[in-house]
Amino acid sequence: INIVRSGASLFTRDVTIGGNAYTEEIQKRLQIASDEAEAYKVGGNQSENGVVPQEVLQVMDGVAEVMAGEFQRSLDFFLATTADANVTRIVLAGGTSKVTSLHKAIERRSRLPLEVADAWRKVEVDSSLDRGYLNAHSPEALIGVGLAMRVPGDK
Repeated sequence: INIVRSGASLFTRDVTIGGNAYTEEIQKRLQIASDEAEAYKVGGNQSENGVVPQEVLQVMDGVAEVMAGEFQRSLDFFLATTADANVTRIVLAGGTSKVTSLHKAIERRSRLPLEVADAWRKVEVDSSLDRGYLNAHSPEALIGVGLAMRVPGDK
C-alpha cells in the first residue's frame, strides 16, 4: 500500500496477503491442483457453458473481503495518524487488481472511487505491438514500466 500526494509518498505498508491467497483457498476448498485453482482465479477454467462454479465465486468473494479488510485497516491507520489527510481515490496495481470482487469489497469498505492502474498511460506504444495484449497485462507491467522509466537521480 502506498499513499501518495503530489507525487510524494506519504505512507507505505507491506500487506502479507496477495493473489496467492485466492489460488491457495480455491485449491484447498475444491481440493484441486494448484494450476487448476490458478486458472479459476484468472477466469480461464470455466465449464463448457462458460460458467465458473459458484463455490469458486464464494471463495473469491471471501478472500476479497479479507484483503479489503487489510487495506481498510491501513487506510484507517493513515487517516488517524496523519494531519491534513485527504484520500480521494484508490488506484490498484498488480495482477490481483483484475479481480472484480476485490474492487467491490474495497470500494464498499472505503467508500472511495477505485481504478486499475494503467501502466501504458504515459508510454508511447509502437503500432506494431498488440495494444489489446498490453492493456490486458497493464496491471502486472506497472512496476517494470516504472523502473524502465527511471532516470539517474530519481528517488
